[in-house]
Amino acid sequence: MTETNPNLLDPKDAEHLKLLAIFHYVAAGLAFAGLAFMFIHFLFFKMMMSDPAMLSGAKGGPPPQAIFTFMKVVYAGMGLFFVAYAVGNLLSAKYLKQRRHRMFSYVMAALNCLHIPIGTTLGVFTIIVLSRDSVLKAYGDA
Repeated sequence: MTETNPNLLDPKDAEHLKLLAIFHYVAAGLAFAGLAFMFIHFLFFKMMMSDPAMLSGAKGGPPPQAIFTFMKVVYAGMGLFFVAYAVGNLLSAKYLKQRRHRMFSYVMAALNCLHIPIGTTLGVFTIIVLSRDSVLKAYGDA
């Protein structure tokens, strides 16, 4: 593996990489906050649906058990997504600070673009900064 030379990097690009790392940490924090909100939502859903008094006035009786099973699977899938997204952004922030694994940061930037509007902004700026020639040289890719 080639050693990166921080002297090759323009001070403006170094500052941009530092800011991008901070914003990736913020994106990870937002993902963990989303995970917490989703968990609270699941607890509320479970509480509402397990109370027989809530379902007593429903036409046709309570919903089938398959709906509850499906919703548990949806919550589990969303939880896994939030955890993976948060861990990916944490790793990307770490790698941006260390100027390693540029392609991983590219992939996380593309995934961030799916989170409109904040993630899109972060993803686009990450792709722009990582595509600069001086940054490529600092990563040892040029």
